[in-house]
Amino acid sequence: MELTVKQILKQSGITLQDVANSCDSTVPEVSRALNEAFIHRVRRTALDLIAGRSQALQAASKSMDSTRAMDGSLQNQSAA
Repeated sequence: MELTVKQILKQSGITLQDVANSCDSTVPEVSRALNEAFIHRVRRTALDLIAGRSQALQAASKSMDSTRAMDGSLQNQSAA
């Protein structure tokens, strides 16, 4: 499991206040910025999963369509 920036800061003994002071900001702004980075990662992962699922569903749908077409051909041959 990947560590978050906040976890790495904590392990390093660096506080959000230290970061805020270094970048002339406030603790809430720093915290929000770090959370936004996590949110972007989660959104990107979710979209990647959706895209993968969509591709899998499209492939399954094409496979089902060809199976139906073959079933239709067999039925037509049986009726003849």
